[in-house]
Amino acid sequence: KAGVDRETIQEAVKVASVIQAVGVTLDAEAVLAE
Repeated sequence: KAGVDRETIQEAVKVASVIQAVGVTLDAEAVLAE
């Protein structure tokens, strides 16, 4: 197999979007807390 499996890419994208969502949520909470 050459390169990366599509499933692996999808998992990485899923994880990345979750991390991004958490980051946005934390940013919003930090702004609201001020």
